[in-house]
Amino acid sequence: MPFREPSITGITLPAGTALFTMHFTMLGLPGSSTLVSFSDYPTPRRIYDPLVVAHTLTTQTAQVECVTNAMSLFGNVRLENGTDLAGVDLVMDLDGVGNRTSNVSGNFEFGDLTPGGYYSLTPSKTGNHAEGLSVLDLYRIGKHVLGIEPLPSPYAIIRADANGSSSITGLDIAELRKLLLGIYSELPSSPAWEFVPAEYVFPNPSNPFSSPIPGSTLVEEMVASTQRDFIALKVGNVIETAALGPPLLELSAAEATATAESTVSVPVTIVGGFENLVSMQFSMSWDPAILQFLGPQGFNIPSLSAANIYAPPGSGTLALAWTDNNYTGVTVPDGTVMFQLDFQLIGSPGAVSPINFTESRSR
Repeated sequence: MPFREPSITGITLPAGTALFTMHFTMLGLPGSSTLVSFSDYPTPRRIYDPLVVAHTLTTQTAQVECVTNAMSLFGNVRLENGTDLAGVDLVMDLDGVGNRTSNVSGNFEFGDLTPGGYYSLTPSKTGNHAEGLSVLDLYRIGKHVLGIEPLPSPYAIIRADANGSSSITGLDIAELRKLLLGIYSELPSSPAWEFVPAEYVFPNPSNPFSSPIPGSTLVEEMVASTQRDFIALKVGNVIETAALGPPLLELSAAEATATAESTVSVPVTIVGGFENLVSMQFSMSWDPAILQFLGPQGFNIPSLSAANIYAPPGSGTLALAWTDNNYTGVTVPDGTVMFQLDFQLIGSPGAVSPINFTESRSR
């Protein structure tokens, strides 16, 4: 933070003068603390006298501690991977009634509670059911269903239960594929988010549904400030983080010309080929005032069929979500026509419609 005295003659300040005051909003949990320190980045510590002689600047580090608000019930909401989750609604009931929303650090606090009271906490969160979902999640669930590679934790198994049946089957994959393609706007039998108290120990981690899974926590006869955390589970997202790698595959939709009211087939071709591909998703779009979509045909990729494609009538959009049902990876040579899209031309003579690969619907 650079400062220059405008008169250039220098100023004199007595000891203890407050140069300025910094204001913060406390986001941490009670008992947490942080240091407020001076550093040489981005602006080095320097002071100069009127002769432009540099002098040593001595600094002292401060510590700010987050304390409890009388007797409080506080905690944190986070994903299994430790990522804090904001925007979770928490409802307190029994001897105290109130609502809180987790902040950007995933933290919340209910203060001024009565000693000896009984308090329950129940979290919930609404949102886009398809957010974060990808075909990689479907592929991973399929490997679990077939016993090829079990999901790594009870939390991941719960996230895979897309139809609320307390079991993981191919029906969960089918429900999630409909959600990913846009057939569903939300899962019909499951919320977008589930929550489990962090202190809960699963009796059978390989089958978390063998016992009732609590969605709330209870504090009985509270005699001191108490922390209760929750693990947030986004249904469908069995893989909570999946980084994008370098480009692996190039697709091309060929140009075509036809007369008005005739039909035309547009091949979608793989450029350069690929090896050991296990899943793929993308969307396409066109002008529905010029092209009327009739359907796909001519599939040349194992496990790929019309069931992997959804195009709402008259929307001018198409979504594809495919996984290798053999779970061994598929290798396809350069120039392979993956499938064809059939259209009827309904536009006026001379009208042109691009056919684009897009990021909408199935990204």
